[in-house]
This record gives sequence, structure tokens and C-alpha cells, in this order.
Amino acid sequence: MSSADFYHSQGYKAFYKYANILLSCLEQGVAEGAFRQDLDTHLLRDIIIALLGCEVVSCLAANEIDSLLPDLGDIMGLIMSMLKPRPMLNESKIDKILNAAEQVFAEKSIYKARVTEIAKIAGVSEGTVYEYFGNKEKLMLSIPERHLQRLTENIPELFEIKNPMRRLRRFIKYYFYNFSSNQNFLKTFLMQIQFTPQFYKTDQFKHFLNFFQIFEEIIKEGSSQGCFSPDINPRVFRNMLIGIFNNLTLRWFAQDNKNLPVDKTKKIDDVTNMLCFVATNFDKPPITMLYEGE
Repeated sequence: MSSADFYHSQGYKAFYKYANILLSCLEQGVAEGAFRQDLDTHLLRDIIIALLGCEVVSCLAANEIDSLLPDLGDIMGLIMSMLKPRPMLNESKIDKILNAAEQVFAEKSIYKARVTEIAKIAGVSEGTVYEYFGNKEKLMLSIPERHLQRLTENIPELFEIKNPMRRLRRFIKYYFYNFSSNQNFLKTFLMQIQFTPQFYKTDQFKHFLNFFQIFEEIIKEGSSQGCFSPDINPRVFRNMLIGIFNNLTLRWFAQDNKNLPVDKTKKIDDVTNMLCFVATNFDKPPITMLYEGE
């Protein structure tokens, strides 16, 4: 029987029944307060089944162990650790307001969003929102700071790599994966903040440029070492990366493209490969070529 045939067998029906029983147990535990309230029961069910499957392989196929019983305590320890309530984070009022604002601005334009709604989600008074941020525009423009700060703080590990090409590849993927990890922030930033003229006069925009200064330094260093073309313009190349990111992620997250499934990991790999190819094969045409035929 092939692996595909298994999904039409009696064995799979029995397995599916067990999976539903396991899911019901997890859901009941959450409902009764025995397990943490934010538990993703479907995800944990799949983790448990995957772990047990690998344990069976270790025993019956790989012969790493003679029996599953000695591993039972370790298996239950891992599972029970995921069921424990997470310690409460001491979230500040500012963070609560910014999180609520991201949620509201991601769904509505700044003109349709209401401070009363943001305050209600944040669990603070409307006056508190105004006290900290003054008005809606200042609130929206305050959103990028903590995300950009986190991006920049975590970047030093890039410089542990000496090879400019490897550093370039890591930077591009780091930018894609980290900047798009919070979809509410991403939607707000791409569809509203970057179209607000005042943003380009704020410290947040300076943080944004500082982050990409690292990218430009990678290009300059690679050019000086002969890894990249000496003629490539780091600032223009930076804008190409930002433009590609904006275009792709808008289609992935900010627009309704449920009927257009995309392999995002492959697309990011394709972008990375393409930009790295450009960096090493860039050939600036003579300016006269740009006006030929006019």
C-alpha cells in the first residue's frame, strides 16, 4: 500500500477518529480551565500526533529504542509544558494602546478609525490615549518605532558573517521574515503610514533609514572586496528591495487574495536569489543608451 493509499484505508479512519478524540480532550481542558486559555488546540493536537509518530519510527524502524514506555515521561513532560498557563506579561499602557491601534488601523483607515474603539480594545480611557499620543495621526505615526527598534537591535548577528554575499542573503531574508511577522503592523505601515507625508519627518523614519544603512554598508563592502559590482548604487538598490517587499507583501497580506495561494518561502528565496544575482552582475549602461531612439 502506498503512502497516498493510506488516507483511503480503514487505518486512516481509525487514526482520524483518535485525532478527533484527542482534540475534544484538549478543547474540554481549555473550556474547564485546566489548560491555558490561549491554547491552539488544533496545533497542539498535530504536535502530539507528530511526536508520537516520530517515536514509533525511532522504535520500529530506526531501532533507536526497544520500547516507547521509557520515553513516556519525557513525552508527557513536553506536552504538559505546553498546557501550562503562560506567565502574564507586564504590558504597559502604551503597549496596550499601540497594539489596539495596530488592530484598528489595519482594519480601517485613519479617517474611519475611532479613538473610542482603540481605547476600548486597550482597556484604557479615551482620555488616556490622548494623554499619551495627542491625536490619531501621532498615534499612528508612533506605531513603527518599537518594531524598527527590535529589527535594529537583533541585527548585529548579521555581522558575524564575513562573506558579503552571505550577509546580503541573510539581510534580505531577515527583512522579509521579521518585518512581515506582524500582519496588523504590516497592513498599517504599508497602506497608511508610508503614505502619510508627516512620517518622513519623524524619528521613526530615521530609524527606518538606519536599518537600511546596514544594507547599504553590506553593498559597499562587497563592492570594495570585489564580490559585488563596483558600479551598483547602494541607495537605488535599497529602494529596489523595499519596493519588491512592499509589492509582494501587499498582495500576500493586505489585499484579499485567498483564491491565489502563494508559496511565500519560495517567493522570498526567488527574490533573494534575484537580488544577489543583480549585485554580482550589475552593468550600468552608458547614459547615451537611455536616450537612443528619441
